Amino acid sequence: MLRGVDLAAHYEDKRGTYAAFGTGLVHDLAREVLAASPGGAVLDVGCASGGLLAALAPVARRRDGVELSRGAAEAARQHADDVVCTGLDRLEPGDLAGALYDLVVCADVLEHLVDPADGLRRAVALVRPGGAVLVSVPNVAHWSVRRQLAGGRFDYAPSGILDEGHLRFFTRRSLDALVRGAGLVEPRHEAVLPALRNHVPALDRAPARVRAAVEARWRALGERRAELLGFQLVCLARRPA
Repeated sequence: MLRGVDLAAHYEDKRGTYAAFGTGLVHDLAREVLAASPGGAVLDVGCASGGLLAALAPVARRRDGVELSRGAAEAARQHADDVVCTGLDRLEPGDLAGALYDLVVCADVLEHLVDPADGLRRAVALVRPGGAVLVSVPNVAHWSVRRQLAGGRFDYAPSGILDEGHLRFFTRRSLDALVRGAGLVEPRHEAVLPALRNHVPALDRAPARVRAAVEARWRALGERRAELLGFQLVCLARRPA
């Protein structure tokens, strides 16, 4: 228990929310890696209810998971070959039936650890030489957090970038340093940009062609200013062969 938050209970309460994890950019990149390694094996650390593992069934011969929440781990077993109910900071290679993996995913995990560097090193130890690690973390440099800081606030919330269960915070630069410090190479950085209508609900009332044009310009701006506008940072890197 840290900062008054029981992390296992925190995740158990969010089982429904976490069930949707593994979609979007993380999902696309994971499929890309495994498609290049036919019959590869994947480990999803923080697998929640197994949504990503289920989606990767067509491209992975073995799908394992690590999940701290007992309820979510039980649900994930329906989609996995093996699920270990523990945290990344306590995970040892012998805990899993699988040997080394072609891909290890740590999506929205490292920010919950006291020592993210140690956690990432544990994840890297489970990747075969030449294999990949896929990491995602909230972007603390997002404009919404900057606005709070400008007003003298840093308020935790039930979810989001300042989730009350987050112990560490990352920018693109600090994530890059963390990844390289774990011995990974060729980091490929991307960011998740929420649709503009999430910030401007009135946009839904505009004609379809206007919405499409505005969203296209918003995405183009997001690519240029990813650290300011990206809600989540995603990094795909490889263990040296």
